[in-house]
Amino acid sequence: MSSKDEAARILDEGFPAELPGWDLTDDFLEDVGRFLDTSLHDPVPESGVGTVSQAPARTSADQTGLIETQLDNTVSPPVPADAASDLSHTQRRLHSNRLAQARARQRKKARADSMQSQLAETTAQLRALKLQQKQLEARNTLLEHVARINQGPMPSSQTAHNTIDSDLGQGNIDLAGLIDNTDKGPVIKLTAYGKQGRCMTIKEISNMSFEDLAAVHTAHARKLGQCLFEVATSTNTSRAEAEMQSCTMETHALNLCVAMGNPRSFSKFHSQRLDGLSGADNSHLSDTFYVEMLAAIDLTEPQQLDLMHLRRIFYGRLGQLLRERKQLLSKLRGDTSDLYRTIEAVPESTDIAPQLRDNGLAEYRAYCQFASAFFRGIFTCKQHAVSTVYSYPWIPVKHKMLEVLAAQRHQPSADRYLDGDGLEDLQHVVNWQQVSEYLKTLNAANLTQHVPLISCKRASTHPDTVKPAFPKTPFDLLI
Repeated sequence: MSSKDEAARILDEGFPAELPGWDLTDDFLEDVGRFLDTSLHDPVPESGVGTVSQAPARTSADQTGLIETQLDNTVSPPVPADAASDLSHTQRRLHSNRLAQARARQRKKARADSMQSQLAETTAQLRALKLQQKQLEARNTLLEHVARINQGPMPSSQTAHNTIDSDLGQGNIDLAGLIDNTDKGPVIKLTAYGKQGRCMTIKEISNMSFEDLAAVHTAHARKLGQCLFEVATSTNTSRAEAEMQSCTMETHALNLCVAMGNPRSFSKFHSQRLDGLSGADNSHLSDTFYVEMLAAIDLTEPQQLDLMHLRRIFYGRLGQLLRERKQLLSKLRGDTSDLYRTIEAVPESTDIAPQLRDNGLAEYRAYCQFASAFFRGIFTCKQHAVSTVYSYPWIPVKHKMLEVLAAQRHQPSADRYLDGDGLEDLQHVVNWQQVSEYLKTLNAANLTQHVPLISCKRASTHPDTVKPAFPKTPFDLLI
C-alpha cells in the first residue's frame, strides 16, 4: 500500500463523512423564535383553529452552498374560509376603524343635536322673557304716563255754562249717537262735558277756544289712559274697550271739526302743549321720542307696509300739487315792465286765482285725508289710544313719526317722492284717489282693527257693503 492510500484511509477513519455547517444563524433563530409572536404578521384562519405556518426566514442552501439544518417545528396548514369573508388583518382593522369613526360621528351628531335643541329651547325662553319684559316695560311706561296725566293740572276752560268732566261720564256711550242730525244740523256729542254729554254743532266746535280744546283733549287722554290700564289688568275688558272706542271716535271727530272749520286754531292745537303749562311746542320732540313711542304702539308688519305705502303716495300727491302751484305762479310772474302786457295779463290772473285757491284746498284736504287714513284706518283703536296717552301733553307729528319709521326700514327719502319718483303727475292723482276710496270703507264696525290700505278695493265695486264713516255732513268734503 502506498503512502497515499494510507493517508486516505486515515482521513476516512478520523473524520466523519459530513461535517456540520459553521453558520450559527439557525441555532440563533431557533432560540429567539420561541420568544417571538409572529401572529401580528401572518393571517389567522376565520375559525381561529390551527397553528401558524412560518415562512422560511433564511436563504436556501442551494444559494449559499451550505447544508440547511431542518428545524423540528411542525406547522399545520390554515383552515380554508369563504373568499368574501377572508379579510386580512389590515382590512379588518380598517373596517373596525370605520365603524368606530361612524359611532364617534353618531355620538358627535347626537351631542350636537342635543346642544342645538337646548339652544333652541333656551332661545325660546329668552325671547319669551324679553317679550314679558317688554310688556312689563310698556305697562310701567303706560302707568307713568297715566299718573302724569292724572296728577297734572286741568287746563282752564273758558266755557262758562259747562265744565269739563275729567271722568268723561260713567255710563255706556252710544256710538251710533256720536253724530246726530238735528234742527241745527249735524251735532257731535262730547262726553267730556258732564256725564250726559253736550251736543255741539260743527261750527260751535270749530269756534272753540284753544283752552277749551286743550281741556277736552286732556279729559280724553285721561280717559284713554284709564281704559288702557283696565284692558291690560282686567279679565273683563268689554266695557273698557267700548269706552276706548267711543273716546277715540270722539277725539277724531273733534279734530276733523276743528281742522275743517278753523285751520288756524287747528294748527295751534296740534303744536302747543295741552296741559295748560308753558313750554316748547311738539317740534322739539326728538327722534328718540318717536322711536320709543313706535315701540309702545307695536305696529305689525302689514301696518308698517301700509304706512310706507301711504307715505309714498302722500308725498307724491304733495309734490304734484306743488308743481301745479309753481306753474300757476309762473304765469303771474310775467314781465311787468311793459304796461300793455300787464294789462293784458289781468284777465288771465283773474282766472288763475280760483285755480290757486283750489290747489290750496286740495293740499289741505290731502293732509286731512292722510291723518284720517293714518289714525282711523291703519292704526287700531288701542294704538290710537296709546299714541294719545304716550305723547301727552303734545299731539305727535305724524310726518315725523313716518320719517322715523322709514329710517328704520331703510326707505327712500321724502324728497325723492316729492320730486315725482319717476311718475307722471296724473299717476300721482290716480294713486291718491285710492286713499279717498279707502276712507269710504272706514266705519264704527272696523274702528278697533287694522283696515289694510294696500289691498283696499275701490268702494264703488261693492257700494252696498260700504257704510260711510259719518253721515252726509261737511265731513264728506274731506273724503
